Amino acid sequence: MTVVVGADGFVGGALAASLDGARVVFRPARDPRETPFDEAAPLLSGAKVVVNASGFRVRPGLAAADYRRTHAELVSRLVPALTPGSLLIHISSASVLGRSPGAPPPNDEVGSPGTFGCPDYAIAKRDAERAARAAARARGVRLAIVRPAVLYGPVPDGMIGTLTALAARGVLLRLVPGGHRHHLCALPLLVEAVRTLARQGDAIEAPLTLADPFFVTSAEIADLIRDRHRPAVTLPFPAEAAGSVLRRLPRLSSPRFDLRTWGEILCILALDTVYDTSETYRLLGIDVSRFSRARTWERLARGQEIEG
Repeated sequence: MTVVVGADGFVGGALAASLDGARVVFRPARDPRETPFDEAAPLLSGAKVVVNASGFRVRPGLAAADYRRTHAELVSRLVPALTPGSLLIHISSASVLGRSPGAPPPNDEVGSPGTFGCPDYAIAKRDAERAARAAARARGVRLAIVRPAVLYGPVPDGMIGTLTALAARGVLLRLVPGGHRHHLCALPLLVEAVRTLARQGDAIEAPLTLADPFFVTSAEIADLIRDRHRPAVTLPFPAEAAGSVLRRLPRLSSPRFDLRTWGEILCILALDTVYDTSETYRLLGIDVSRFSRARTWERLARGQEIEG
């Protein structure tokens, strides 16, 4: 049996649906297939594979303590409930690797989370990886860590969702410089990686960085959104410069007025980093042709499902 922890979130919900797994959630259950986390010990102890997709994503109004509580501290509570010999697939983030415009960042355990657009989030993700390693070793649980890049799917979310929502209201923000690179990860690619790990059942020592076998530029993102929504106004937007200014402001608990986190989100838009995913593809035997630009980005960013 496979259990997905955090199935009430964007990533966990997609994984639970695709894997047909039991769902552990962090709110009251709304479906017979869902189990609240505080009541999930019997379910977790009987699972052969547990996918941990819990934890807040970057969101205005959250502070370092919120990210730490829902990532590192949650993992320390989760792993002792698992059966020795079971497999934990821990969904981390490529944010741990930080920013590296000049060359792909090394995919090591340490990473460089302090250079990511939102350091508090990336540090919490790195600390959650460390907590997972320590707890899995103590419990005798096999562990595989996956570090997906910024995810996108047929329902616009995150960076793509923000830009798409603005364009639907008639305003296209054209990120500049147009040559900035965005190495994203199609949600179906993450599903395929997790499904493969669950089927193989093996622990993997090194974290697996996961991203599309191509990158897109800011100019290409603007062109695709323009073709879909035909906004009346197009405005050049220097995300990095604007983000650098807003990041100097104090962090506030109100999402509406937490301009510092909005500044961090803008800096994520200017990450301009490409990852080396060749070892992940090799270890998992992923056929990259199934996740080409035409079959993933060009379809999903238009709200269509991936082909075959």
